[in-house]
Amino acid sequence: LAAAAAAVSAEEWTTGRGWEAVSSTLPAAGFAFPERTTSKSAGIAYSGGGARSFALSLAQHAALKGLDCLGYESGVSGGSWALAVDRYGNASLGVSAAPGELSPEALYENNSESARAFPSLSGGMFAKIAEELPALLENRTAIGLLWERVIYDTYLKPLGLSYWTKLAAVSRDWPFPIFAISIWAPDKSDYAMIEATPQYVGQPAAVDAFSRDLGGLFEPALFDCADAAFDQGEMRGRACSELTLTTAIATSSWAIGALLASYEWLGLAEGVRVNYTAPGRSAIDPAELCDGGNVENVHLSGLIQRNLTRLFVFFNAVVPLSLDWDAAAEPPAPDDVSDDFSAMFGYPASGSSYNYSSSQLFDRADFPPLVAALQDSVRKGLGAVATTTLRTVRNDKLGVAPDVALNVTFSYLAPAHTWHALLPDQTKDILDADPVFHHFPHFSTARLDLGLPEVNALASLATFVIDQNPSHFSC
Repeated sequence: LAAAAAAVSAEEWTTGRGWEAVSSTLPAAGFAFPERTTSKSAGIAYSGGGARSFALSLAQHAALKGLDCLGYESGVSGGSWALAVDRYGNASLGVSAAPGELSPEALYENNSESARAFPSLSGGMFAKIAEELPALLENRTAIGLLWERVIYDTYLKPLGLSYWTKLAAVSRDWPFPIFAISIWAPDKSDYAMIEATPQYVGQPAAVDAFSRDLGGLFEPALFDCADAAFDQGEMRGRACSELTLTTAIATSSWAIGALLASYEWLGLAEGVRVNYTAPGRSAIDPAELCDGGNVENVHLSGLIQRNLTRLFVFFNAVVPLSLDWDAAAEPPAPDDVSDDFSAMFGYPASGSSYNYSSSQLFDRADFPPLVAALQDSVRKGLGAVATTTLRTVRNDKLGVAPDVALNVTFSYLAPAHTWHALLPDQTKDILDADPVFHHFPHFSTARLDLGLPEVNALASLATFVIDQNPSHFSC
């Protein structure tokens, strides 16, 4: 990486397209997305959640890929890994066994040609971290490079892709993939969301971040430049470092890397530091690329900005939905529901590595009936699925206009007792007694090395939930 960076001459200029943000902070008011030539009005958003979300997102995509109305898919963290595998490679997504066919043999089936097996290949992700870490400690290399290498080795190398695969090198253009990344000031005082896509990088809204409007799109080759200039749709950058597919999905899932970087005794440099600008601006801001889930763990804002009216939202969450909680009577507690979900309805939450204080997209009054519908679905044994009509509230930080009408299906990860009842008795015994299935299906996000039994069970459950709710998963 250092040699490649050194090969870029300080005087080398790159020229490409740039798209200036609309003067309003709200792209729905008139921003023309370069790829928006399709009339397809639906989009899917896959949440973060590491290997858990990767396995679920692959199965959810496979179950819905036949939808004629589908124009876009967005992914964060594990959801972005699934999008990359599907759009940039030719690996099988795997066959999800019906619960009655999920025998112990099927549960442990090792199909190395299926992308579902990627997290467990070659000893898993922690083995890869352990293999790379000594060299990084010796050279005090940025932890971001370690994380990029691990993500590449786990999810892209098995596809036969180069470490330097360009975002434009998609094997299938549609549904159009969007990888969500958060971008932070070096002192973590301010942040914004940006998107990485096959055609461009950036944020279409003129959001106020780093004390300036940070909006506008530009081709991936114009990323991280020492200097930049923009004139009537043309952008020029000096000494740029093109944003690759590897960096895009590694930074979208940077949470684990950030955890490693927090151990000061390791003495490692921090994450992916870049110079960031945008069309129409002369300033170059130092910034750090971070996990998309630090700001929006399900990237809905980008789908709303594109005027899509039918949305399917998969919260592949680690926090189970409490069936004892009355959302109409009391606000959510940490163990009632995932805070990234409630934050979309105006219940702010923040932690040491994320900030959902400006993540509201919908009116708080719409939250209790939605939660009640999801809880009712779980009680029926069908997973947590509900469809509702919502109108947006204005969010300048995420570039979302007010009063946009949406038809939204929410699928929140939950057990389905009808699925469990159909399992063979021996498989039930394994799921109920084997320690590897502790907390199934809400495996910890830190479990990067989910084995074949876990991912096969997750895929079976996810597919079953979609199949049992056909009226919710239609255009």
